[in-house]
Amino acid sequence: MQKKSFLKKLYEIFTPRERMQAVLIFIASLVTAFAQAFGVASIFPFINVVMNPDIVQQNKWLSLIYNKLHFTEINSFIFFLGMAVLLIVILSSIISAITTWGKTKFTLGKNHSLSRRLLTVYLSQPYEYFLQKNSSELGKNVLSEINQLTSQLLIALFDIVINGLMVIVILAMLFVVDVAVTIGAIFFLGGSYGIINYFVRNKLRKTGRERLEANRGRFRMANEALSSIKTTKIMAIESFFLNNYSYFSRQFARHNIFAHVIGEVPRYLLEAVAFGGIIFFVIFMIARGERVIDFVPLLSLYAFAAYRTLPALNRLYGAMTRVYYNTAIVDKIYEDMVEIEPQKKPIIKSATTKSELLFNKSITLQNIRFSYKDTSYAVINGINLTIPKIIL
Repeated sequence: MQKKSFLKKLYEIFTPRERMQAVLIFIASLVTAFAQAFGVASIFPFINVVMNPDIVQQNKWLSLIYNKLHFTEINSFIFFLGMAVLLIVILSSIISAITTWGKTKFTLGKNHSLSRRLLTVYLSQPYEYFLQKNSSELGKNVLSEINQLTSQLLIALFDIVINGLMVIVILAMLFVVDVAVTIGAIFFLGGSYGIINYFVRNKLRKTGRERLEANRGRFRMANEALSSIKTTKIMAIESFFLNNYSYFSRQFARHNIFAHVIGEVPRYLLEAVAFGGIIFFVIFMIARGERVIDFVPLLSLYAFAAYRTLPALNRLYGAMTRVYYNTAIVDKIYEDMVEIEPQKKPIIKSATTKSELLFNKSITLQNIRFSYKDTSYAVINGINLTIPKIIL
C-alpha cells in the first residue's frame, strides 16, 4: 500500500467545502503576490525620474503618460508619480491585510469544526474502542493537537503559499530589470536558506514526533493524578505524579524551544547577508568607475525589493520549519479521523427507546459469558440471574 503524503492526508481530512475555501484563499494569495510585486516595480520609474527628469522624454511609457495627462512641467509630473506610487503601495498593503484576515479566519475557524468532528468520531466508536485507548490521549487530540494543527500547521501552509508566490513574482520582475544582479541575489539568499533547510528538516520532523509523545505523556500524568486524587492523597504518591509529569513537560518545552529557535535565528544572519550584499554592490559599482547617480535608481529598486522580500523569505522559512515540526500531528489526526471512520457504527442515538420490554413474571439469564473484543479473558463467566417482575 502506497504511503500517503501529509498533504494528501490533510486533503482527505478536509470536507469539500473546506477545500473550496482553501482554493479561494490561494487565489487571494496570488493576487496579493502580484500586488506586492507591482508596488515594488512602481518605485523604479519614480526614482529614475527624480534622479534624471530627462528620462521622461526618452522613455515611451513615461512620455505617453506625460502627454496624455497634459502635464506642462516636470515637477508636477514627479509629484503625480510620487502620489501614484504611494497609492499603489497602500493598496498592495490593504490587499495583503485582507488576505491575512481571510487566512487567519479560515485556519483558526477549523479549530472548532475539526475538533468537533474528531470528538464525533470518538463518541461513535463502540465501548471496546475506549478500553484500548487512554481517555486523556483522546482529550489531548481533541483539544490540544487540533489546536496545534490549525494554529501552527495550517497557518504555516498558507504562509508558504502567500510568501512563496510573493517572492517568485518579485524575483520575476527583478529579472526583467537586471538578470545578473537578480541571479546574484538568488544565489546569496536562496542558497543560504536552502542549506539551512537541508540540515534542519529531518531533525524537525523527528523532534515533532517526540513532541507528540511528550504531550501525550504530560496529559496522561496530569489526568491520572487529578482523576484519582483520593488514592493519590491516601497513598502519598504526589511526588510520583509530579516527577513523571515534570519529565514529559520538560521534554515538551525543550522540543518547542528548539523548533522556535530554528525558525527564528537564521533570519538575523540572512538580513546581514542581504544588506551586506547591497553595500558590496555599491562598493563594486564605485570601484568600476560608475557614477553614483547612474545606479541609484537600480539600487533603490533592489533596496525596496529587499525590504519587501526579506520578511517574506523569513516568514517562508519559518513556515517551512513549522510544517516539518507538525507533520506528525497530521498523521495522528488522519489515523483517528479518517482511517477508523469506515469501521465505526452510528451508535449515537436518542436516549429515548422506541418500545418497552414486556414480560409477565421474571427475566432469567443462564450461564452468561462475555469477553471484550480481541481478548481471551472473560469478564463475565457462568452468570445465572433471575430478575422478578415487581408491580408497584
